Amino acid sequence: GEFEQVRAEILRKDPIPELEACHALIRRESVRRTKMVEESKRTEASAMDIRTRQTIGCGVRRGKLYYLDLVSNREHQKEIQTLDYDDELTENMDVHISEDTQISEDVGNDPEEREALQGHLSREFKMKDLGPLKYFLGIEVSRSNKGIFLSQRKYALDLLRETSMLACQPVDTPVEEGLKLRIESNQVPVDKGRYQRLVGRLMYLAHTRLDLAYALSIVSQYMHNPGEQHMNAFLRILRYLKSAPGQGILFTKNEDHQSVDVYTDADWAGAVDDRCSTSGYFTFVGGNLVTWRSKKQNVVARSSAEAEFRGIALGVCEALWLRLLLQDLGCVSKHPIKLYCDNKATCDIAHNPVQHDRTKHVEIDRFFIKEKLDEKIVELPHIRSEDQLVDILTKAVSSRVFSKFLSKLGIWDIYAPT
Repeated sequence: GEFEQVRAEILRKDPIPELEACHALIRRESVRRTKMVEESKRTEASAMDIRTRQTIGCGVRRGKLYYLDLVSNREHQKEIQTLDYDDELTENMDVHISEDTQISEDVGNDPEEREALQGHLSREFKMKDLGPLKYFLGIEVSRSNKGIFLSQRKYALDLLRETSMLACQPVDTPVEEGLKLRIESNQVPVDKGRYQRLVGRLMYLAHTRLDLAYALSIVSQYMHNPGEQHMNAFLRILRYLKSAPGQGILFTKNEDHQSVDVYTDADWAGAVDDRCSTSGYFTFVGGNLVTWRSKKQNVVARSSAEAEFRGIALGVCEALWLRLLLQDLGCVSKHPIKLYCDNKATCDIAHNPVQHDRTKHVEIDRFFIKEKLDEKIVELPHIRSEDQLVDILTKAVSSRVFSKFLSKLGIWDIYAPT
C-alpha cells in the first residue's frame, strides 16, 4: 500500500521537500482510466505525465506517473497534456501525490534537480513550498541525528478528546493478557454504528502504531454484531493510547538498504468462535521495521504446522514485494531474505522434499516456500520462541513481554518525559 511505500522511501535518508498545490484537488486515478481519458479527450480535467525511471505512486506503471487535476475553478482547467523530462534529469526522482493536494519529492542530493522539478510544477499550478516534510496525511515527521521519527500524536489526542477519554486511567497493554473475545448468545448489545465508526477511526493509527495491530484485528472482527465486551476491549485500547499518545516508529540511520529480514508466527486455532488461526509478520530493511500485519486466517488449520505454513507464505509474499519495491528505488539486493520461524517442525518440513500424508493439506504453501528455498531467495533459520517478536501480533501477551519487544522493534515515544 501507499504507506508501506512511504516507509520504504524514508529509509533513503534524504530530507523530502513538500509542496502544496493551491486551488486544486489532485487525485490519483488508475492507468486504465487515464488511458481512456487520453484516447477519448472528452474530459475537461487536465492530466500530467512525468516520466521517470522509478516506481511512482500506488498501482501506477513503472516509469510513469499519471494523475488527474480536478479543478473547481474553471479558469484553472487545462487541456490534456504530457510534460516530458530528460531521462538524465529524472533518473533519481520520485514523486508522491497525496489526496489532500500535497506533493512530496525525493530527487537525491542534487539541489538543481529539485529546483528544476519545483519550478516546473510552479509554472503549471499555483504552488506553495512548505519546506522539508513535517506533516503527511496526519503523520508527523521529526528528524534528529538518530534518524527519522513518525508518529500520529495529534490524531491520537483528537480521538481521545472525541471519546472523552483524555482523563481515563492508562494501561500498559492494548489487550488484556489472555483475552479471548467471542460472540455471546446473551451479550448486551451496543450502538453498532458508533462502534464501527470509532474502530475505523482507530485503525488509521496503525500506520505508525504497530503496537495496536493485534488489538485492532480482534475488535474489528465484531463490527457486524458488537457487544458490551467488545466495546470494553475497544475502550481498553484507548486507555493504552492515553499512556503514550506520541508513541511512534523510529527509522535509524543505516546505509544498508538491501538486507530484508522477516519474522513470522501464527497462533493456532486462537479464535474461539470458529477456531481459525491468526498470522502475523514483521519485515525489516537494514534493521529498520517497514511493514507489519496481523491477520486472521480464512480457513481452519488442522495442525500448528499448517497454520505456520500459511503464516510463512504470507510473510514470503510480503518480503518479495518489498524486495521489488527496493529494486525500483535503486537498492538491488543480492542477499537472500532471512525468514525467522519458531516452529521447528515447520522448518524441517519446508526443507524436506519428501511428501508425507500428514503434510498433504499444506501442499501448495509447502511447495511455494520450498521453491524459494531452492532458488536461494529465502533462508529459513529457526528462532527461539522467547525471541519471536511476532507474538505481539498473534496473541495477548504480558506487559513485560510487550514492552520488551516494542523496544526491539524501534517503537519510541519522543514526547515522554526523561
